[in-house]
Formats: sequence, structure tokens, C-alpha cells
Amino acid sequence: MSNRTSFILAIFIFLFGTGYGIAVAKFKVFPYSALDAAWHLVTGTDASPQYTGPWAIGIYAGTDLYDLGPVDGLTNPVLTEEDVTDIDAVFVADPFLLKESDSYYMFFEILNRANNQGDIGLATSPDGLNWNYERVVLDEDFHLSYPYVFKWGGEHYMIPETHEDSSVRLYRASEFPLRWEHVSDLLVGHLFVDPTVVYFDNMWWMFSTTPRNDLMNLHYSEQLESGWTPHPMNPVIRNDANIARPGGGIIIHEGRPIRFAQDDDPEYGLQLRAFEITDLTTASYSEVLVDEDPKLAPSGDGWNAAGMHHISIVREANRYLAVVDGRDN
Repeated sequence: MSNRTSFILAIFIFLFGTGYGIAVAKFKVFPYSALDAAWHLVTGTDASPQYTGPWAIGIYAGTDLYDLGPVDGLTNPVLTEEDVTDIDAVFVADPFLLKESDSYYMFFEILNRANNQGDIGLATSPDGLNWNYERVVLDEDFHLSYPYVFKWGGEHYMIPETHEDSSVRLYRASEFPLRWEHVSDLLVGHLFVDPTVVYFDNMWWMFSTTPRNDLMNLHYSEQLESGWTPHPMNPVIRNDANIARPGGGIIIHEGRPIRFAQDDDPEYGLQLRAFEITDLTTASYSEVLVDEDPKLAPSGDGWNAAGMHHISIVREANRYLAVVDGRDN
């Protein structure tokens, strides 16, 4: 090959690579999901979503953050697939709780039997104990789950899991709680699973994992809608599916962020542990296990006999109220 031909070929490869890189970043055209599936096919592992269950949703409460349990006189689960009236549901899971004035709002994943795809549903309650299913409030062309809902600057936001879109998408309520609009993509180009954000020490922090559940990445930003930067210690948890995957909203307790983590080894959705984050800066990260006992664990009988993997907590004057999920097989 002549020097001229080699030079032209190098220029072509450079321009093609640059153009394709821009396309990947802007339009997410790189086949991440297809390549991930091919890898698992070659290695003999399972890349498909882990639809154990069926999952259902219950209510726990207590005066101690680390000792929440069933409410006397209330029968769990409070919400199952049978309560969903507008689509044919396989299960309900990943509930997030928000209180506004004297009303309670629960957002959660509904697995739609028609396309085996997750949609985001809404239930409401006057007291946090008795719940009424409303409807699907968010449906995209890709799988949705884990609808982390929060209020910031007088606006309601939602960050659902959208890893099939190779993104972390931010939604804002145009008409709370029923209508949501896509505001921006916070991160793109990777399979971000269960992204969980918290505002702490004048900084936004985002925790996420991957479909393998065995590592946790951390990102940070001074602004919610843009500017997210990977932490230099990423992955801050590596090769540990017992603690890497987020299991619900982070709560600030006695000045410290408390992170809840799924135990997904040797089986998905076994139980939930709590970690106190002791060092959280743009250069460092550390956490400690609150105690050896899981904060949520399978009961061995009934609706949560086989596993529990999610919690979302609201702190009230005389109690902590939590929505949780469980599976019976």
C-alpha cells in the first residue's frame, strides 16, 4: 500500500470515527443492547431482565428507620397486578412514595403483558395506608421501571430507569401527578440501571448499576438537569452483587445519607441492606453497613415469601412510612 493510499485511508478512518462518535453521543445509535445480548449468548449467561415474582407492593411503618415492619390492622400487599385496570399487568414493583399536603402518591413499575415492557403507574391514598389505583402515567417505546419521584425548586421530577434507551432521562410533571414531559438526558451511552439521585452538601449525586448488578457507579453535578461527571473512583463498588444495586431512595438520617442496596446473589431480589455513607466528595467515597441484619427480608410465607428488593420512605411527625415490594416465588 502506497504512502498516499495509507494517508487517505487514515483520514477516512478518522473522519468516520469522529462522525460515528458524534452520532453515538447524540442519537445513541451504538447497539449496546445487541452487543450485550450477543456477549451473554457466547458466554452462556443470561442477559434478559430478571422477572422473578410476581412482585407486589406493601406498606411498612415504624418509629425507627432501621426497624420498619407491617402495620397493625393493615393487610399486605396493598397493591397487586389485579388492581391495575387499564392494561393487562404481570406484576407491580419498584414503588416510590411522595407526600403532598394531606395526600400520598405512589409511582411504580407495571410490567405490561402485551409487550413484556414496563410502564409507570400511579396510586393515591388519603392516609398512606389505603390505596386506590389510578392509571398508567408514563409509557415509552422502551422499558421503564424504578420511577424515582421527587420535588425540587417547587417542581416535581421523575427519573425512571431507562437503560434500554442507553440513557438516564429526567422528566418533569406538566400536570402533577398525571402528566410528565421529558426534560433532558442526564447521561447517555451506557446501560444505567436503577439511577438514584440525592442532593447532599450542595451537590447532586447519582448512584447506578448495570444489568449484571455487581458494580455501582457514582456521578455528580452542581445542577440537576446537566453537567453530570463520573466519579474518579468508579466503580465505587466492584464485583459484589450482594450490595451494588440501588434498592430505593436515599434518605438523610442524622446528617448522613443512608443508601439501601439489593442483595442479588445468588438470586435476584433476595433482600435489602442499609449502608451509611461516611465519605462523599468529588474525589472520595466510602460507606459502612448499618448492621448485619437485612432491613427487608423474605418472610417465608405469603406475598413476600421469597424476596424483597425495594423501599421508599417518607418521614412524618411520629413515624416513618414506607412502600416496599415483595415476591412470593
